[in-house]
Amino acid sequence: MTKKKSDELAIDFSKVLNIFKRPSGSGSKSGKVSHEKASENPKIGSEDEFSLDIKGIWNFLYRYRFVLLILIPIIFSTMLRAQTLYLPQTDEWAENSVQSYLRSQISQQVRQQYPNLPPENLDAITNEEVVKYIESNQDSYKAQVEQVSNDFKSHFQDDAGQTYLLAIDPYQWYRYGMDIDDHGYMGDIRKEGQVYDMHMLAPQGKKINQELHPYVGAYLHNILGPLTGINLMGMFFMLPIILIGLAMIPAFYVGKRLGGPVAGFFSAMIIAMHPAILTRTVGGFSDTDSYTVLFPLLIFWFMILAVDTEDIKKKVGFSAAAGLMVGLFAFAWYGWWYMFDFAVGALIVYLAYHVIMEYFIKKKKLLSSIPKDPKVRNYALVLIVFIIISGIFVTIFASWNSFQNAVITEPISIITLKEAAKITLWPNVYTTVAEMNTASIGNIISTMGGKFYFLIGALGALLILYNSWKDDKRIAYFALIFLWFAGSFYASTKGIRFTLLMVPPYAIGFAMAAAFVYEHGSRWVSKEMNIGKPIVKTIIIIALIMLLVPSYNAAKATAHSEVPSMNDAWHTTLTNIKESSEDDAIINSWWDFGHWFKAIADRAVTFDGASQNSPQAHWIGRTLLTSNEGEAIGILRMLDCGGNKAFDLLNDEKDNAQKSVDVIYEIIMLDKQEAIQVLSEHVSKEKAEEILIYTHCDPPENYFITSEDMVGKAGVWAHFGSWSFDKAKIWRDYRKRSKDKAVQGMIEEFGYSDERAESIYDEIRSLRNEQEANNWISPWPGYISTVTCSRYSNTTIHCGFNVQGQQLPVTINTSKEDAFIQADDKRLYPETFSYINSQEEFVIREYENNTIPYSVALAVKSDSITGIMMSPELAGSMFTRLFYFDGVGLDHFDFFDYQRDVTGLEIYTWKVDWNGKLDSEE
Repeated sequence: MTKKKSDELAIDFSKVLNIFKRPSGSGSKSGKVSHEKASENPKIGSEDEFSLDIKGIWNFLYRYRFVLLILIPIIFSTMLRAQTLYLPQTDEWAENSVQSYLRSQISQQVRQQYPNLPPENLDAITNEEVVKYIESNQDSYKAQVEQVSNDFKSHFQDDAGQTYLLAIDPYQWYRYGMDIDDHGYMGDIRKEGQVYDMHMLAPQGKKINQELHPYVGAYLHNILGPLTGINLMGMFFMLPIILIGLAMIPAFYVGKRLGGPVAGFFSAMIIAMHPAILTRTVGGFSDTDSYTVLFPLLIFWFMILAVDTEDIKKKVGFSAAAGLMVGLFAFAWYGWWYMFDFAVGALIVYLAYHVIMEYFIKKKKLLSSIPKDPKVRNYALVLIVFIIISGIFVTIFASWNSFQNAVITEPISIITLKEAAKITLWPNVYTTVAEMNTASIGNIISTMGGKFYFLIGALGALLILYNSWKDDKRIAYFALIFLWFAGSFYASTKGIRFTLLMVPPYAIGFAMAAAFVYEHGSRWVSKEMNIGKPIVKTIIIIALIMLLVPSYNAAKATAHSEVPSMNDAWHTTLTNIKESSEDDAIINSWWDFGHWFKAIADRAVTFDGASQNSPQAHWIGRTLLTSNEGEAIGILRMLDCGGNKAFDLLNDEKDNAQKSVDVIYEIIMLDKQEAIQVLSEHVSKEKAEEILIYTHCDPPENYFITSEDMVGKAGVWAHFGSWSFDKAKIWRDYRKRSKDKAVQGMIEEFGYSDERAESIYDEIRSLRNEQEANNWISPWPGYISTVTCSRYSNTTIHCGFNVQGQQLPVTINTSKEDAFIQADDKRLYPETFSYINSQEEFVIREYENNTIPYSVALAVKSDSITGIMMSPELAGSMFTRLFYFDGVGLDHFDFFDYQRDVTGLEIYTWKVDWNGKLDSEE
């Protein structure tokens, strides 16, 4: 292409910004740059003066070397975590967007000039011209990228320019921070000496304990807000940066005590930049994870100080300080007990080791002298003070029961975390929570950095025992690190989020290995190769620091890619609900975004991320799954009248969960008079009337949200919505019985035939684990494929579905209202075909022969034709009809709001009409 033709390529950049524009304008941000004239000082000091200055600097650095070794990790930690303040990921998005637009414009112009050019040549010329254009228009290109990036950023920031909190859980703490600012405590009301959060488990609310995190955020905001102008959300945004920065101090001093300053430095550096910690502690990820790093390190540090000192007063003081940290840890996080157990275990291990070595192996002393043994007395003193003070502060900050459960109950709870059905027969939602997904040993090792780095950490932990014959206190330190390492490793196999707990002991182990190589390697190399030790040490330090580079790069990439899951579309949705609803309105949806609903809309929710493992998961799952609108409304009315209270009252009388659920399903479909007649067959009339208060009240306003993220989560909510309580009972009670007793029991309890009971018994005996039991109790219906379809003619539409890599081209004849797959000389049909007919009615057509195990739906709108392939259970579900078919044909769901976020995901909000359109028309 000639230069003249190249110059003729004119690009209108103004259009690219329109693609990303907000509905409303956002203010521009500007900064000021001040320039100070450098002071002129032509006088140059003598070499002696310069030498003195260098010496003075060196002396200063040496005097404060430990401060410097702590500051370096703090600076790295802060730089990495603060990236989310500026959302650098949007710069990359903007550049890709501008280049894509530029390439499209140039490609059109090249195609006009060379209409017969082959595609590969067209692409080559286009790419060449794009590069030329960018090189010759650097200023305008950079300005456009910056402008588009700022527009992207604005979708993730509030009107004040504050970036939204990154994840979902931080909004729980942010809302509690607002509570503290408003009335001095987290929660809504005090009742009978307890605090209740009336935004949770609506309308009953949930009794809650006070927790540390929102108080830290609220109080820091009260102190720093007036000085800095930062708002409450901004303060919570900064909290993880501050807390992890503080964790550098104990990380350094623990490493320093065990392996010297080098170990302290590497211990702190790994804590500062390890991706497993950073991904949950970047700026804006204001959850409690920071405390799971800070407090265990503080506990370990104070335990070391208590064991090390010979001064009894200091020993008691440091032991008490460690106990106080346990109490604060309990105030901050429910899993506090593990560090308490490990510390107690380590002290007991040392005492056992000392007694065995001195009194049984070496036999230096008589057994009767054990109580007088100075070491036994000192370690016993530390142990007793630590336990007593921990108990006092855990009781103050949490509860006495919490402290009592620390030894046995809580550790056992880790083992049962993934059981399919709870003892109550309700489904265990934790089996599907992403951060509770189990991790393989390989995954855990990979999270630590891979086999090489994991091996360094493990071997380094063993090096704590080095010189233990001279300093047997190291036995206690090693025991604590070993228990910490092994315990958190096991916990990680039960839930991937617990890998974060393993990083501190891993960091200490790695630091010990680094310090060992530094000290002994430099000594050996210097001696064998006759090289000055300072030179060797410098080389080794550089080599060791280079080992941190992969971790730093991974951490930097992680922080760089973080953007809030909250955006303007969600914020607008919830603000609209807040401004249009009564104060007692309730928001129903799946639990994931419940914390957002409470914090932004300031309205109560059925359940959320702090109450997801509750019966409400089944009820909302069923509401989304059912094709019976009457059942859906009956469930919503019951939930808004009393949550699961009706079931609780009924089951207290019947003591049969599956039968109580059946009765609830029956009465919610009936009017009051019919319902009380049914209930009277099971309970007294007085109890029946009490139950009806929680199923047939005059419910508050209800807003029902169906959002596009729920498409991918359908397998989960539909699984819980189709939960079989009979199968859950069989799995819980019959799998461990003999075949004869189990079969007879099922015949008596469920009315099964001999053949069916035997068949079911064989099924449950073949299940190898809880996951297989979960699959047996309830299926996992889901949306298989969603595609944009093409119209071939006025009556023919083609949808090219992809199912597990296999193409399934579905042809839809709109005049015959027929859907099929043409396979050679025969046609295959979906189990059902869902669509809106010419009378604006929602129709499900069923096929009996030559079917594939999927259902197909066709949603035709003015600007799009969407094909959906799904499990047959979802074909007529409330979610399918509300999200894909705009609620056509439904009487109780009135359209309220629609938003589309910056990534293209859609959010539909519906206001429930308790009376229904038909009743209103009458």
